[in-house]
Amino acid sequence: MRCAAICVTPRQRAVDVARKHIKIARTDVELQQAVHTLALALGATRVEEGTIKALHAALVQMDHPLMSDKEAYTSKGASLSNFNKVATGVAGRSAGAREGSSAEL
Repeated sequence: MRCAAICVTPRQRAVDVARKHIKIARTDVELQQAVHTLALALGATRVEEGTIKALHAALVQMDHPLMSDKEAYTSKGASLSNFNKVATGVAGRSAGAREGSSAEL
């Protein structure tokens, strides 16, 4: 694929759309729908509550880069292990880039 400017992968596009939908969500249901859709776009086959919380935390952290991992995952009630798995896939960061080791979603 050739790009004259910046190429955006489908994964990056899905994350961007989810971030926008979360910002304009008026209810918890709309917010969960946006995060659930992102999880499916990232390849999840079974989206559980812990995954939704961790994805939401990772998306919030993307909008607040000075927020620590611990602040992000605790603010949304996610576990560290779920957050590390999800944050790697969402932000495209390397395993253990911030706190602890991670695996891809």
